[in-house]
Amino acid sequence: QKLNQLSQINTGESKPKSVFPSIEGSPKYCCSMDHKIPCFYGYEAIHYCGVLVLNEIIHRGIINYWDDFNTLLNFTFEKELQIPFEEHPIIFTETSFNPKFCREKLIELMFEEKKIPLFYIKNDAALSLLASRNKTGVVIEAGDGSTCIVPFYEGHPIRDAINKINNGGGIYGSVVKINIGGSDIVKYFMNSANIDGRGFVHFNNLFFECYNMKEKYFYVAKDYEEELKNVNPTKEIVHIIDDRIKYSFLDKQRFMCPEIFFNPNMSDLDFDGLPKEIVKSILKCDVTIQNELF
Repeated sequence: QKLNQLSQINTGESKPKSVFPSIEGSPKYCCSMDHKIPCFYGYEAIHYCGVLVLNEIIHRGIINYWDDFNTLLNFTFEKELQIPFEEHPIIFTETSFNPKFCREKLIELMFEEKKIPLFYIKNDAALSLLASRNKTGVVIEAGDGSTCIVPFYEGHPIRDAINKINNGGGIYGSVVKINIGGSDIVKYFMNSANIDGRGFVHFNNLFFECYNMKEKYFYVAKDYEEELKNVNPTKEIVHIIDDRIKYSFLDKQRFMCPEIFFNPNMSDLDFDGLPKEIVKSILKCDVTIQNELF
């Protein structure tokens, strides 16, 4: 469950050429005489986040700030990829709940302003399923701010059965929305480990560093109860930042924090747990195909 990120990969390459968070940072105070306000993007914005106002351009998979997204595209092509817009076809992945307005706005931006020769939008869950050489199955996408459960049959998503787990409770038709995502694991970790922020200029610096700890140390236990019995309850993990800041936390927190996905009673998350949500999603499908999805 990484931060909302942009990644660019060229045809024929096995991995992205560039990956960075979709975050923009502008200075809190600007003394420039020409009134041009410099902006920072991606990891550079995170590095200077203590003196910047951060703007999450893509939030829970949805583009919220189109002017900033346009600037982010310019940064991506001109600085990261160093290629012109008009010479390259683009495939763009979208979340399962991307509004029609956002799709239309994106197509308009790409063709009318960026002069892209060819442009294709595809559901990222569908691409994940195709990458596994399957057309029928259930795709679970656990991201920074939301988790989507998407059943597919013969390459087509079964819309009435899609569950989106994000910030905000309630049921809207067949769509279930509840709190879960990578950021919730980080917040749970910060509270349970009593991370106090010493040595950091700003809370954002601390939050992003805890993200790094999650990515580096955390894992999901195959058998949680067995793992809990075997772990040394007093063993600590020491994390050193820039050779000057030392944080320690209990070894058991490496698998206890991700467990809130499966046992939400450990936290204040209001949902039934990932396994039950998957079953609920499959049971909304036609009874004749449920066995193939299980």
